[in-house]
Amino acid sequence: MKGKVEARTGEVTLDFGDEYFDTGSVNLKPQMRTILDKFVPLYARSIFNDAAVASKIGSVEIVGFASSTYKGKYVNPKSSRPEDKDALDYNLKLSFGRANSIFQHIFDRSSLSKQDRERLLPMIKVVGRGYLPEGTNAADIPDGMSEAEFCSRYHCSKAQRVVIKFNMKD
Repeated sequence: MKGKVEARTGEVTLDFGDEYFDTGSVNLKPQMRTILDKFVPLYARSIFNDAAVASKIGSVEIVGFASSTYKGKYVNPKSSRPEDKDALDYNLKLSFGRANSIFQHIFDRSSLSKQDRERLLPMIKVVGRGYLPEGTNAADIPDGMSEAEFCSRYHCSKAQRVVIKFNMKD
């Protein structure tokens, strides 16, 4: 089970290997389910078994992302042009749907203990976020780039991800 934990922020990015969400889909693949079933209980136990750490957690965000493509082309997610509104709406709904799929899986079929579920559930926030590839600036990507070129250059599958973020209290 691979993942990246940002120690300063508590942000966890799970590595689903080649099993990211399919383009346009919110459905979890079998390998994604397996990884979640292993990871979430372990991580919850490690957090909640340390009272000092558990008392510092303010919320847990499940954040979904989508690639910046729509109907075969790249669309700048910062665009305010009316013709781009459908793309922005579509990708934000897709981002939220992916996060919600993770949430539903964790709490519907979870191997979490009842105690961990009860502690975790009130802290959960399910969020869909912007969808630029990590480390890129919208101004650096030409408008109207084809989906194939954009995805080849910026690895769309890696943008079709979900981050689980443990936010600490101030």
